[in-house]
Amino acid sequence: MKVGAALPEREAGDKVQVKLLDSRVGPKKSNDWGSVRSFAAPIPPQTGTYNPKELLATNLPTAVADKLRKGGYEVKPSAASSLTRITLPPGLDAWTAQRQLEAEHQQGFALSIFYHPYSYALDSEPPISGAVPVRGSIGCDTARCYGRGLIAWEKDLGACAGGVTIGIIDTGYDESHPAFKNLNPKPTVIMQPPGGKASNWHGTSVISLLAGHAESSTPGLVPNARFLIADAFFPTSDTNPKPQTDTAHLVEALRRLEERGAQIINMSLVGPSDDLVHQQIVAMSKRGIVFIAAAGNGGPSAPPAYPAAYSDEVIAVTAVNDRRQGYDYANRGSYIDVAAPGVRIWTALPDNKEGMVTGTSFAAPFVTAVAAVTYKKLNAERLRLNPKRLMLTAFLIDQIGKGERNDRFGLGLVKAPPRSTCTPQMQPVAAVVIAPVHVVPSPAEAAPWQAEVERTTFR
Repeated sequence: MKVGAALPEREAGDKVQVKLLDSRVGPKKSNDWGSVRSFAAPIPPQTGTYNPKELLATNLPTAVADKLRKGGYEVKPSAASSLTRITLPPGLDAWTAQRQLEAEHQQGFALSIFYHPYSYALDSEPPISGAVPVRGSIGCDTARCYGRGLIAWEKDLGACAGGVTIGIIDTGYDESHPAFKNLNPKPTVIMQPPGGKASNWHGTSVISLLAGHAESSTPGLVPNARFLIADAFFPTSDTNPKPQTDTAHLVEALRRLEERGAQIINMSLVGPSDDLVHQQIVAMSKRGIVFIAAAGNGGPSAPPAYPAAYSDEVIAVTAVNDRRQGYDYANRGSYIDVAAPGVRIWTALPDNKEGMVTGTSFAAPFVTAVAAVTYKKLNAERLRLNPKRLMLTAFLIDQIGKGERNDRFGLGLVKAPPRSTCTPQMQPVAAVVIAPVHVVPSPAEAAPWQAEVERTTFR
């Protein structure tokens, strides 16, 4: 049975007069001033979603930069080419300054948006840690690592990703962890933020799901791939190690990954809509790069989470458990494309630990792995036309729900291609539906494990 779910079409940009400050958000052209871009929103964004002391500009003219400096602004180039970071004088809020400066200088200025690798809505649920029995330290059984069975991942399928370059934008990771010790080559860290280090458990978990050594107790799905790690996150504050990043760091991470040849990019992070980041993703998508992102953990009534909600270019992934039931805290919406295992996922954790984590962040790597073993069988020229659509067309998918695309599961549960072909036969539709596979028992029902490690459960 075929699923013919069409992907949303991109909206055309609206022409406005910048000095009238149109009520729509996004880059626009001015009728009077030629190619002038306005990023000003009609209402203030939610407090805490942007840096109130900073603005960004692309290709800022020298004359405008000089005027800003004379007005008390600090102006300095970002590490991301063409971006300029502008620190505001004391007492001035970024949203107010943005609108004033756009009208005064006929130049677009953008807010510096904050991103996080997981939802703070769940911070009230403290981590659960303790000694948990496991069976040995080599490989991972189907009960503990049920995700492989749920997506029908065959042994040695990861070899099909050999030669594929996967970019990961996340926190840093614990390079000394046993899951990464015997990798050759190890993931290449191509970016680290200046200043202090943020907590790196999130990046350690995400990267181990993809790159963990096959003989470790947290084996990755595609350790044969080439990995580029863009650590774009920094501590929230001097006293708060929770990781966050912003527009400039995220744009820099995207550009560095493209420069180093990333073909697929995994983004287990969320934030509000951001025109500068979206522009960069659009440009890279047109060059054939496949983007995969976590749908967000804000709950059913949460607003769309970006970059996953850039529905033309990014494959948005939600999470299900071992019984193919949806994760209660996952975002919902028409932008959700596919589902993957993301509840009680066994991963590596810093400081020689391993344990279970939950969230759409950890569902995204399963889809990234399937994309990696599919990638080489796709036509490179066709990828440049619409990489998201072509990749979704190539996926095998089990429907979940009422047999049609829906706001909770999208098209359905992504499945791995057969090992014999490394990719399903191409179909001229959004997905192919196959018979459901056997669902393995939940970890709670599985046979007792042996030995001892420390388990930590994060949401």
